[in-house]
Amino acid sequence: MKSKNCKVLAVTSGKGGVGKSNFCINLSICLARQGYNTILFDADLALGNADLLFGELPKKTIEDIINDDTSINDILLKKKEIPNLSIIPAGKGVARLANLSSKDKKKLLGEIGKLKDKSDFLIIDTGAGVSDEVISFIKLADSVILIIIPEVTSIKDAYGMLKTLKEKNINKEIDVLVNRAKSKTQTHNVFDKFKETVGKFLGIKINLLGPLPEDENFTESVNRQIPIVLLYPNSQVTRFFKYYADQVAKNVDSKSDIENFFEQYIEEKESMMAENTNLVPADSPVNQPAVESDFIEDPYFLVQMEKTMSKMFEDINNLYKTIKLYMRKRSSEFVKGNIFKQFAVGTELIFVEDKKRFYGTNIVGWSLGQYLIIESRKEIRRLFDYYEKVTARYSFQDKLIEFETSLIKGFEPNSSLINISYPQDYTEYSLRGSKRIPVNIACSINYKNIKTFSGSILDLSVNGALLETSYPLDINEGIIVSFSLPNGKKIENVKAKIKNIRENNRYGVEFVELPKIFFRRIESFINIYKSILGETENIASDKFFSGEISNISMSELIQFLCGLRRELTVEVLTSTASGQIFIKDSKVVNAVYKDFDPYQSFYILMNLKEGEFFINEGLECVEFNIKENLQTLLLNSVYYQDTGVVNRPDEV
Repeated sequence: MKSKNCKVLAVTSGKGGVGKSNFCINLSICLARQGYNTILFDADLALGNADLLFGELPKKTIEDIINDDTSINDILLKKKEIPNLSIIPAGKGVARLANLSSKDKKKLLGEIGKLKDKSDFLIIDTGAGVSDEVISFIKLADSVILIIIPEVTSIKDAYGMLKTLKEKNINKEIDVLVNRAKSKTQTHNVFDKFKETVGKFLGIKINLLGPLPEDENFTESVNRQIPIVLLYPNSQVTRFFKYYADQVAKNVDSKSDIENFFEQYIEEKESMMAENTNLVPADSPVNQPAVESDFIEDPYFLVQMEKTMSKMFEDINNLYKTIKLYMRKRSSEFVKGNIFKQFAVGTELIFVEDKKRFYGTNIVGWSLGQYLIIESRKEIRRLFDYYEKVTARYSFQDKLIEFETSLIKGFEPNSSLINISYPQDYTEYSLRGSKRIPVNIACSINYKNIKTFSGSILDLSVNGALLETSYPLDINEGIIVSFSLPNGKKIENVKAKIKNIRENNRYGVEFVELPKIFFRRIESFINIYKSILGETENIASDKFFSGEISNISMSELIQFLCGLRRELTVEVLTSTASGQIFIKDSKVVNAVYKDFDPYQSFYILMNLKEGEFFINEGLECVEFNIKENLQTLLLNSVYYQDTGVVNRPDEV
């Protein structure tokens, strides 16, 4: 039976880019299709995009209610095929809610009050983080859904949000959704650790709402501006959304109606401004066991697991083939003296079609002078179907080689790998001293001063970058990019132009106007990065690599070194003592610092802010005293600084 009052549900996250808006729009559609009158309020005041995902452009927003004689019904976004769903679009003037005159307050509350008697659910898509607006919406909601993804930064920021709620004495029923989950095991590993951490250090109880599997169709859904439950109504992901709508609808008792909600929101905002409270994100997450969720027995989840297991066995089979082919490389001989021999496994290869389209893939193996093994995608298969020879480009150091290649043999069924010919003749180009480095940096993109959306920078130079974003862009379009380098230096409002387009929403971007101060910041960071790898991007046994701890994150350094799959000793020197971290087979196997045990030594070294590090190939220690995986160690090191508590495997 539906509630007479409107239940308020806040959907939030510790960081952006975790799929929060996608979850809100699809959940709202499912609730509406179950017969509930549902309102989705786009409350991300800075980067609202519910209208974009809904495929509708709002003519008016909440700001028009205040400035003009506009009613709430005039600003609602609707679709004929979903009559029970309405969207309240955000606007630039929404931030003025905290400073309205009494006349404007009465006008706005009167309009919002008209929704009270005909609405069952108000879904609030909050902004990310712990701003005043986000905390206000959470405080006034009946319940909260917190979205995390299986990444250290997401878990850390989610912990920080809950810590802020604890400090402000805000107690809410919190359900956690693990988005982009790859398996049942991963879902529970992530949630169990998070649950124990917030329970032990914050005294907060959280529930597992469930996972939302990773699905490549989300990208198509965003690009076409059609919610995935409408684009693929019979897909597994759509069944998940229907399941969660059922769970939300089971408990529809509300504590407040919409009119009271917004009245409390305005009062809360004014109170926050009066207190001038500084919200500081917490610096700590970690591990712990969890209560088993009823969702585990859901048939939709089991079907998804069967699909995942099938894909896993296929990947193992492909990996076995790759290893066999890669081993041949060890015994291959030079074909001729000037053959190109700089290829590295795991690096990117770009295919060019008519000098207009660019398709990227990864090199997974090669035999010198004979063939390259690459990951195949449908666009690349199409190229080799249409053309006998395909142009390929490969970047190394500060140079680019371009060569013609062809398919060595036909496509194998159920294989994601293909063999292409090794370059015998190639052209080498200088990149004019523009050093490119691989990164993964979140950024904000302003499109023609019309829309602001998020993205990621995947490689970076002083001349441009490789940009990834789900928002569709065209060649020669102008954008403005802002981001922070891993060392904390900000790069803001840089004018750029789209130079080429690759698949998977990746765009080659040229910086049109880069101020000198930002040029120096990028150049300095690249030089630091290169000082770790060296110009050849390989650690040589006869060379030491060193750097200043203050110039690079120790967490990023250790992750980077583990990815090299070498036996390495990292020596750390401070003004008072020295320590060592030992790496073997992509794992940290031991750490030594003063008289502390290996785990505590590692956590202390990871939290150093000053000093120097030296990297040498080979292990100076043969004892393997650390058994945790790298991700767990990094999580533990994050909250060690906040709590001073050491977490060891025998204590879990």
